[in-house]
Amino acid sequence: MEIVDIEENLNAQLKKDYEAQKDGFVQVGERKWFYPWRYRKTAEELKNFEVRPDDIWITGFPRSGTTLTEEIVWLLSHDLDFDKARDVELSIRVKFFELDIVINEKVEKETIEQFPEEAANFARRRNILNSLREAKTRRVIKTHLPFELLPDDIFKKGCKVIYVCRYPKDVCVSYYFLQSNNNMMKFRGGFEKYWRYFKDGYCTFGPYFEHVEQGFKLIGSKNFEFVFYEDFKTNIEAYIKKLSELLEITISEEELEKFKEYMDLDNFRKVTKTFMKTDNNEPLTDFVRRGKVDGWRDHFTEQMNKEADAWIQMHTEKIGIKYPQQKKLGKVGEMTDNLKYPFTFEELKGEEKELAEKYLEREILRVSGTRYTAVTPIKKYGAELYNFKPRPDDIWLLGYPRSGTTMMQEIVYLLGTDLDYQKAAANIMDFRFPYLESAMLRLDDWEGIYDRMVKENREPITQEELEAIPPHKRLQKWTEKRFIKSHLNFAFLHPDLLNVGCKVVYIVRNIKDCFLSNYFFPLKNEFEKRKNEHLLEMLRVYKKDLSLWGNYFEGLREAWEKRNNKNMLFLFYEEVIADKKASIKKIAEFLGKELTEDELDKLVDHVSLENFKKNKSVNNDHLVKAGLFVKNENFSFIRKGGSGGWRSKFSKEMNEEFDEWIMKNLKAIPGFEIPQCWKEAMDL
Repeated sequence: MEIVDIEENLNAQLKKDYEAQKDGFVQVGERKWFYPWRYRKTAEELKNFEVRPDDIWITGFPRSGTTLTEEIVWLLSHDLDFDKARDVELSIRVKFFELDIVINEKVEKETIEQFPEEAANFARRRNILNSLREAKTRRVIKTHLPFELLPDDIFKKGCKVIYVCRYPKDVCVSYYFLQSNNNMMKFRGGFEKYWRYFKDGYCTFGPYFEHVEQGFKLIGSKNFEFVFYEDFKTNIEAYIKKLSELLEITISEEELEKFKEYMDLDNFRKVTKTFMKTDNNEPLTDFVRRGKVDGWRDHFTEQMNKEADAWIQMHTEKIGIKYPQQKKLGKVGEMTDNLKYPFTFEELKGEEKELAEKYLEREILRVSGTRYTAVTPIKKYGAELYNFKPRPDDIWLLGYPRSGTTMMQEIVYLLGTDLDYQKAAANIMDFRFPYLESAMLRLDDWEGIYDRMVKENREPITQEELEAIPPHKRLQKWTEKRFIKSHLNFAFLHPDLLNVGCKVVYIVRNIKDCFLSNYFFPLKNEFEKRKNEHLLEMLRVYKKDLSLWGNYFEGLREAWEKRNNKNMLFLFYEEVIADKKASIKKIAEFLGKELTEDELDKLVDHVSLENFKKNKSVNNDHLVKAGLFVKNENFSFIRKGGSGGWRSKFSKEMNEEFDEWIMKNLKAIPGFEIPQCWKEAMDL
């Protein structure tokens, strides 16, 4: 990852404000992580550090509660040895992984010249990584580095990882006092200037929200826990229990009471020792400060507070995080937390508008500042869909249209209903496993009926009126277990979707077959217009990021980032159809279901292409009879269901253009490696 020096004039000012950082600062990577210059010397060693499977890593932005969490974790993993905890400095028991980068060599030399007895202490601080390598017992490690700068094996090897988060205003105040009073930074710019640096990412380990986002995205991952400092303050018992469960350590009620007494903040402040010193080389006695929630109110001016509120709102909406100070929980079944909708829209212009009208046959909008497009009803329903509240027992199926979602709906529904084939056959898929945002694509007649009921402020009376209620409105009132399908990207769904405990299956299909299947989607009005069109022209529409359903590659990127969440199962369509039995078994395990061999074989046969095409509850033949769909060799709701069908339709020119476009977009997805099944399916 690229490391660059801060711009010369800014660096000069930063060195003036941070007196102890005499060599200035650098920024790292696209997120511009901000560190003292010495990071250049240790970056590679930190990234390549060898982790152990039994390591415990405590992470988080500085002054977020990592110190008290270190103590809790150390005690839990060391048989509650309170005596040793009182006698041995915490920084010796729990190593500060990257401590070396914040110690300026010139300041170190000056300090040792003035206080020779400090030489041994500096040597110990410089030797953190070696001491970790030589450790004979289980290691507890503290770090403020973001995950992308830490060793890649932390999660691969099964380490336990805790991310501690705290409200940014309180973090800023606490960090200001620490960096002003200790001899490793000596900040001299005053609080108002420090606030500006904190907000703009010019304080060590910043930017703050980029740091928090990396932890927040991992919620649900195996061996990982995301905790709020504020929860420690409001319920220390629950906080300790949560950490003990992560570490798989049992603690008795009696031990818990002793623990709570020891971790009481007043007591903890007395017993905690730190290696940090003041300007006069005296021990920093207020390393553990007030620990107050909302203590920022004593330091922020009215104007600073307005700026902070706007800054926090912008980033929390983007990330989807809610601090305990912000949470207002609704009842189960309520529509919303009243989250502010984070998107605005703009009309297409010029060539984009012409292409959309000609080839997509609908008015679509561009989501401002993004690659996303959507049909115009998103202005009416977008905020409602974003605020549609998931429940812990929901099962969701997500994926781009024509990615095998219908087959997957049938599999997931049967697994979720204990293989109730009779119930499945008796109900059309759209009624038992609703398509969440289908109101955005339905006929104007249905919209008119629904709008009339809303205007008259009444419940539906006729069957026609009942069916005109948008699925997301109907689902809100369901009392039974809900099965929900959506083609929306994660960005347009409730931010807590993967945090409340519901199960989410995400399926992705190679873009060539996905594109072809969408092209031959059997809506009758599209068939009449599209049968004489050329695939190459439609490809060039896609290349301009014009689509009815968001954006294929952005959707893949979002899902790929979340693939390790314990509440999500990420599947490649090609792997599913190559071995349906193994895939169904995998899905069953994810949903907590056990199948006998006979049950497994029956389900595999049930979703075979031949049987699936005959299945009246899924094949949408009722829409053919109603005149909405067509059904012929090319146009059919259940088509060929295979892989590589594009080969019979793409010209050489089109395939070459497609390959170039695909590779460019897949390479832009961080950490994504093209699976073998896609290499074979797309001839890559």
